[in-house]
Amino acid sequence: IATTNLSYCLKVPEEFSMPTTYEEFLKGNFLCNPKFLIQSYFFEYIDSVEMYREFVRAVYELITEQILNKDEKKSENISMKTGKKAQEVFDSLFIKQDSAELPSKVKYIKHFRLVEHKLNDELQPMPYFEKKIYYVNSKKN
Repeated sequence: IATTNLSYCLKVPEEFSMPTTYEEFLKGNFLCNPKFLIQSYFFEYIDSVEMYREFVRAVYELITEQILNKDEKKSENISMKTGKKAQEVFDSLFIKQDSAELPSKVKYIKHFRLVEHKLNDELQPMPYFEKKIYYVNSKKN
């Protein structure tokens, strides 16, 4: 179940944390990190805008189902907690279309997209990969 409470999050051992140095990257321990595995899944299986939309739609439906069904659960205490947590997760992932915040959020998204395009143009997509430029001397000695 998704949660915003850090005490319920999975604890990832330090050895599996995401690398911050080239040496850590070479060890490959981060390959067992849940964040890396989830990202890998996205890059492997969600390869089109339509698939991404379907995924977002499925997440939306799963979360709203938890919010709407909170009154139908057997234990009201559990259902209220689940409903509240589901609402917190929903609010962190989605913006209501009639929200007063929507225009400012869209503005930020546009800025992030501009930065993303600029970075993609200037940086290599591979981590810890240096671009080397070699000049060939065309003069024969």
